[in-house]
Amino acid sequence: MKQHTPLRRSVALTALALALALFLTTGTAQAGKISAFSADQVITDAKGATVNQGKVYMRPDRMRMDVHMPESQGAMVMIFRKDLDRHWMLNPTAKTYYEDRFKEDELKKLMQDMDHNQDETILGTETVSGFPCTKKQVRTTVTVMGFTNTATTTLWISDKFDMPLRSRSQDGVVTELRNILQKAPADRHFELPDGYRKVDSMIGLFMTGEDAEMDADQSDMPEDGGMPPFSLPKGFKLPFGDN
Repeated sequence: MKQHTPLRRSVALTALALALALFLTTGTAQAGKISAFSADQVITDAKGATVNQGKVYMRPDRMRMDVHMPESQGAMVMIFRKDLDRHWMLNPTAKTYYEDRFKEDELKKLMQDMDHNQDETILGTETVSGFPCTKKQVRTTVTVMGFTNTATTTLWISDKFDMPLRSRSQDGVVTELRNILQKAPADRHFELPDGYRKVDSMIGLFMTGEDAEMDADQSDMPEDGGMPPFSLPKGFKLPFGDN
């Protein structure tokens, strides 16, 4: 229904930012690092209730994230292919997809344009999904285009992975990778499925019926239908530039 469109777009933006953060933190394979795996991604609220559960499939040059939308809005799939310089966003319910170039150069410029500083406090060690992790509290202040935001996040970081296995935001929302399978996911997870119809923008990916009549200017998406602006989850670092 029309009233759910802002929710769908908000979730799409958040999921896209997280997917990019996960993918961009995964660089070339290093000794001792686990760069190819699959896992459940579980998000819980401040009371411990599961609000979202999806899947992550990772290889050094490609990534897939399956996200279940809230309020029975279905699912969304994001596939990133560095090897093809492409990314796809899929709506399995409508069998539609949006395709764009993987604009790593634009993401690099975005991060270079951000002034930020970070204070870390080590809180100890804990095991997450069977992996010993350093638990730390990270306080980050970011200034973008004159606007400053400060946030405190708790991270559980394993030296086996390039991203935290668990993170907790200052409002208590926890994102965690569980049931990690240390095996390269099959090629089929990173291919565009047959029978899907291509749309011109991410707006069109979730617009049907009455939604399609809404003015695109009301959307949070860019006018060209490309990647939205975003900030990485605190504690993530890109494999280029000075982070």
